[in-house]
Amino acid sequence: MDTTAFWQVLETFEPDLLILDLLMPQVSGLHIAQELRNNERWDELPIVVLTAHRDAETINQVFSIGADDFVSKPIVGPELVTRIINRLERMKLIHRRLEQLQDRFISKVQHELRTPLTSVYGALQMLESGLITSHSEQGKELLKIAALDADRLVTIVNQSLKLTP
Repeated sequence: MDTTAFWQVLETFEPDLLILDLLMPQVSGLHIAQELRNNERWDELPIVVLTAHRDAETINQVFSIGADDFVSKPIVGPELVTRIINRLERMKLIHRRLEQLQDRFISKVQHELRTPLTSVYGALQMLESGLITSHSEQGKELLKIAALDADRLVTIVNQSLKLTP
């Protein structure tokens, strides 16, 4: 089956959660779920799979392709609603926690960058003003501190860049 229509609908509606049946006409819900998990834009979309199959192999398949939950058929309305609400609330909580971690990380990096930058900037200003010459003992010490802080800056930047995808 050509899943082009599915991708167009997905792009148009941008759902917060997707419910797939394990066995759908012309395509497997597992196949679609697997494609979503391999797609950078949709790989975090919560997926709930509906299935009449309750055997361990099927359940293992559902979770191994990256589905977040499964609901056995026949569907009990309140159970499905509760699972959907719980999944959406969990995603909100995860996103909120990630935003908090990101804010803390940015704040920490800003602080860690400002400290050596201020030191390097101050040392260079003193040398530039002529109050201290680079040949004097004080000037040599300022240059040494500036070089150490510049190295620290390079390390901080490199470590921060390793954390980005």
